Amino acid sequence: MMIYLISLASFCSVFFLAAFILPHLSTVFDIVPEGSPHRKDETHHFLIKLKPFLTALVQIERRIPYVWNKLAPQRKSLTRLLIMAGEPASLEASEFMLLQQISALAAPLLGITMGFYDLIFILFLLSGGYFLPRLWLREQIAYRHRVIMRELPNLIDILIMATEAGLDFMNGLKIYIGKGRQDLLWQLFNRVLQELNMGKSRRQALENMAAQVELTEMNTFVSVLNQANELGSPLGKILRVQSETLRTRRFNRAEEFAQKAPVKILAPLMICIFPTVFIILFGPLVIRFLSGEF
Repeated sequence: MMIYLISLASFCSVFFLAAFILPHLSTVFDIVPEGSPHRKDETHHFLIKLKPFLTALVQIERRIPYVWNKLAPQRKSLTRLLIMAGEPASLEASEFMLLQQISALAAPLLGITMGFYDLIFILFLLSGGYFLPRLWLREQIAYRHRVIMRELPNLIDILIMATEAGLDFMNGLKIYIGKGRQDLLWQLFNRVLQELNMGKSRRQALENMAAQVELTEMNTFVSVLNQANELGSPLGKILRVQSETLRTRRFNRAEEFAQKAPVKILAPLMICIFPTVFIILFGPLVIRFLSGEF
């Protein structure tokens, strides 16, 4: 019984640490890898290899109309999250839902192969395996938001220099696309430039980009650009205020997360780590006492 308690407490510790602490610490210390629209980690490469198998299962699921139509609302909400995450491994919502189901089955099987047959522990692994892909997806979204928060002021500075040199927004954006680093923000505005070249209005192209990100700072930036375009206001002054506001907001957010991190660490410490330590230290003594060896 004690081995089950130790394993359960250890699993809870790692789960709370991965789900609630690490994302905030990465925001505090601005830990953002360079380049890609989402992290090219081992999970991403694994999903690329798993995608053909998931696609085949989706084709089978489509042949069951009752199940397919029943899951339509969940697919709609999940599609929104996948777009916000940059569509990792080009997964569709139905494929990601199957991934959650496979993960929910794999976690208990892994526990059984390791010798854990307790029903409560297996049910805990079942629920944890189901929600683990969703936690990973939300971390991808948080990563993209951190990249945008870091790079957006630099883009605004380039647009400020371009507009103050007498160029319009379109030419300033072309300078950024031509000479900027090809990271997430570059890809987003490169798509905006492509839509502008295809004949879409600037308002529509920018709003499409903001809808893919769903970040407050990006929505504000797009709203400022659209208002300046409609009212004919000088873009340089407006962008300078926007750049200073973004940098101040980013600094304040980092301070806020830094102040909250110690408080959030207390919960997994008190609930998971301390009981595990007490069980390891005093468990053998209690067993010897109950068996009458003292």
